[in-house]
Amino acid sequence: MVRTRSGRIYQAQVQPSWGVRRKRTTRPRAVLLGPVRRNPYTVKTKYAPHRPQQKIISLSNAKVTAGVSGYGWHINPIPIGSGYEDRHSDKIKINNFSFLMQLRDGADGNNSYTVHNVYLFLVRDNSSGPSVPTFDKICTMDNSNPATAVVDHDARDRFKIMRKWHYTFSGACKAGSTYYSPCRYTVDFSKFKKINMETEYKSSTDGSYANIQKNAWVLYLVGQSYDFYVDGHVRVTYTSIV
Repeated sequence: MVRTRSGRIYQAQVQPSWGVRRKRTTRPRAVLLGPVRRNPYTVKTKYAPHRPQQKIISLSNAKVTAGVSGYGWHINPIPIGSGYEDRHSDKIKINNFSFLMQLRDGADGNNSYTVHNVYLFLVRDNSSGPSVPTFDKICTMDNSNPATAVVDHDARDRFKIMRKWHYTFSGACKAGSTYYSPCRYTVDFSKFKKINMETEYKSSTDGSYANIQKNAWVLYLVGQSYDFYVDGHVRVTYTSIV
């Protein structure tokens, strides 16, 4: 309250906050503004940050012969180079695999009257060899049944099944000119698998299976009763570690 010389009393006027100059402070700028906002692709490591890269590996009309040997598809053959799809060093971090494929039943399966199984196994090889081994060389099965496949005891230090998928084909189911059930000749395989593991290559520009020092990735396709065919690709998202 303010009292004038004439005896009148007035209420003191409140100063607006928006017109007052803020006082200076000795606190550091980082404390006032908070942490540095990094881009979502930047990973804080002891290595230099790099943007994620992508490499597409395709299959075209690949035939998978029925049996426990299966078809081994090496899915991280990334050569070294300067392009967007090329790795920039001998070590990369694989972020994820994105599969977009179609499995097609063979002629024998189409003409059969049974439901037959197809199995897919995503396998990590800790120390790859000269070539991709067949599925029966790394796994043991009961009565040659892929549904019971587990990594062999002597190979557990090297191989590990990271993911397993199971699908079925249905034959013609036809007697004469009469169809008794709907057929299923194709299977759409669209899957996403997060990895976040490093792969080391040997001192070579090639990205083949034999030139991987650590963590080669293989997708095994196994047909239990009949042959089938595969079309499609896998998109590998990875980061070069320099």
